[in-house]
Amino acid sequence: MDDGVQGKIEKAAAVLKELRRVVVAFSGGIDSTVLAVLAQRTVGADGVLAVTADSPSIARHDLDDAVALAGQLGLRHRVIATREVEQPGYRANTARRCYLCKQELFAELEGLARA
Repeated sequence: MDDGVQGKIEKAAAVLKELRRVVVAFSGGIDSTVLAVLAQRTVGADGVLAVTADSPSIARHDLDDAVALAGQLGLRHRVIATREVEQPGYRANTARRCYLCKQELFAELEGLARA
């Protein structure tokens, strides 16, 4: 493996180890999957919670795929309802809609992390 990539993996693992508990916004895409698996290997399965958002803006097959992948990987996984579609700024479909969606998701994740 490329030394630069290996160094980044080691750096990420060191940060995760310090945290000891990790909540990952898990879409089932490559980025969140790599992070969730690295966290699971670093802090252990009990220290990682993968969370997938469920809202009208998420395609059902994408949600189903994320749930299935989390199961295949042995991740502790939870699906939570998010309500970004209730925000006027999101419904207006402005350039900030992605920010508003992530703001909603990460507010929910913060609550889970503090629990």
